[in-house]
Parts: sequence; C-alpha cells; structure tokens
Amino acid sequence: MGNIMISTGLAGALATKGSLKELLTDFVLEIFSGAIPASADDAESGTRLVTITTDGEDWSPSKKQVVSFDVTNEGAEGDSVTITITPVVPSGSNEVIQYNRTADDDTTLKVALGIAEAINANSNLVEAVACGSGTVVVSSKYKGDGFSLNVVASGSLAVSDVQEVVANVRGKGLHFESPQTVTAGVLEKANDDVWKGTVVATGTASYFRIKAHDDNGGADSSKLRIQGTVGTLSDSPLQISGSSTLTAGTSVTIGTFSIRIPLNNG
Repeated sequence: MGNIMISTGLAGALATKGSLKELLTDFVLEIFSGAIPASADDAESGTRLVTITTDGEDWSPSKKQVVSFDVTNEGAEGDSVTITITPVVPSGSNEVIQYNRTADDDTTLKVALGIAEAINANSNLVEAVACGSGTVVVSSKYKGDGFSLNVVASGSLAVSDVQEVVANVRGKGLHFESPQTVTAGVLEKANDDVWKGTVVATGTASYFRIKAHDDNGGADSSKLRIQGTVGTLSDSPLQISGSSTLTAGTSVTIGTFSIRIPLNNG
C-alpha cells in the first residue's frame, strides 16, 4: 500500500488556519507518470497526464453563501428563537439550534449577538456574526456548500424574513463531503460530485497531487499539497479502474477518494 504525504505548508495550515476540508476546497487533482517526488514539497517530476476537476470542466472559484435577518423586537426573558439549517449541497441532516432570551439580552443587538453565539457554538455548516442594531449575518463555513435557513421566534421577540446577500457558487474545483459525514477521521470526496478529466498525454500513472489550481508545481515548502501513489488496487491512495496506463484523449473519472487523519493507533 502506498502512502499519502502532506506538504510542510499544509501541515502548518492545519495547525493554525483551518480544517482539511476548508483548505482543500477548490483545489485540483493532477495525475503524473514517472518517478515519484520524495516529498510533497519537492518539484513535480514526470509528465502530467490529467487534471481532475468537478465534472471535468475548467476550474472556477467557489463563493460562500451569505444570508441575513434582523431582530426587530428584543422580546422578553424566556422568549426563544429556533434556527433550522438545511444543507442543500452537499446533502445532509438538518441542524436545529435554539436561542433562549435572557434578562441581560435587553436590546435587539444583544439578542442578535446571542443568536450568533448559539449558531457558532452548535453548527458544523454555517457561521454567524451580529452587527448594526440587530442584524444577524449567516454564511456557509465552506465555499461552495449551500444551505437554507429558517428562523422562528416565540413570544414578543420578533425577527424579519431571511434575505439572501450572496448566492452560493459551487465552483469547478474539488469539494469534499459535509463535516456531518466525517467518521474516524476520514474525509471523503463529495458523493454527488463527479471528479473527472481528459487525459492530455499517454503514460502510466504513478502518483497524484492535490494542489491549488495556480500552483506551478515547483519546489516550495509553503504550498498546500497532498501527494500519493496511484494504482488499480483498492488499497491504493488513489484507485483508478482498469489499467493504470492512461491514453491521451480518453476520460478518467475518480469514483471514490478519501483522506484519513491518523488516529492514536496509527
């Protein structure tokens, strides 16, 4: 079984900046022939055979979806707001979050801050901030992941309808499954997405890299990269069906792909 390597830059980003899903969103996967570089920091070697994107289309960027609503009446102690977050893409389970109004939250802004805090403490899908005199702005945690939001208030506490600020844009780079599906440290490709590409040179696939679309492949310890071997067996880090020899002009589809964060037993 071959190994998956991460670059120095990716290791640092995981320690300080964000999750693996967040960091790899909108990346591409390239398959190469030839000798395998000793590390993901090293320059690419061999020949690039194919670049994998969503649907095999030209790379395009994703945008986070953003919506907002206003707290129009702060209500009274004991009133509540129920927020239901429905994942649209990738699909998943609803998140239902409740904010309970306290005596201290006696202005619309304080209520908005309390709602945002409740969302941030309990949601794997979205994040929220409060601003102005009582506006709650909610955005997807991950670029390209869309959601719908329903907000219901009780008692005299009142909220406005949810308004779309920025529509979700799911670009043609790579996307991974919802955080709701991650078990035992395994992050999988988005099941509903088709990862594919057209082979540009004939050769025998030996290794792959996941990297930013504008990474030129040179030696660079600051770049965010994953590198692994390619094979036809199920225990290969990247499995391709049939033969590992790719022919120019044909299409390659990646049916399944996952990355496992090592647990304490290795």
